[in-house]
Amino acid sequence: MKVLVTTVGSGGLVTLAEEVKKGVRNAGATLTQDPTDCENAFFGTDFAKTRELLEALKPLAGKKVAVFCLGSNGKQALEKLVSEMVSTGAHVNETLSITGKPGLLGFGATTLSESDLARAKAFGEKMANHWLRRHVVQHSDKTRIQGYVKRQ
Repeated sequence: MKVLVTTVGSGGLVTLAEEVKKGVRNAGATLTQDPTDCENAFFGTDFAKTRELLEALKPLAGKKVAVFCLGSNGKQALEKLVSEMVSTGAHVNETLSITGKPGLLGFGATTLSESDLARAKAFGEKMANHWLRRHVVQHSDKTRIQGYVKRQ
């Protein structure tokens, strides 16, 4: 399966995209740069560049898409973006919204924590496994210790 990971924006979005790519590779999918060659796609956006994102989606009409965003200004804005993407013909499967922490100077820069990066990587791996139709189950400690003998 070929997957496209792209962003409309810069800075922290590019960092998140790299983590999503790591997750996609962990799942065993192949990355591609060609929108016409991919089967599924991840799009990263900040809400200031919504128009550019919708233009970039045109070659992906009918394909499955997952969206990740940085600095979301609320759930309603993300839902509006998803509905606009669906109107272009994309099938949006899942979204990931990372708010991050405001930068030191507060000029729109966002600082990403280690947990934000881990969430992005897990998002990429989870969606790639879903698209590959793999069911991944995390076993609980209860199942891990099920065969242990109880001492008396």
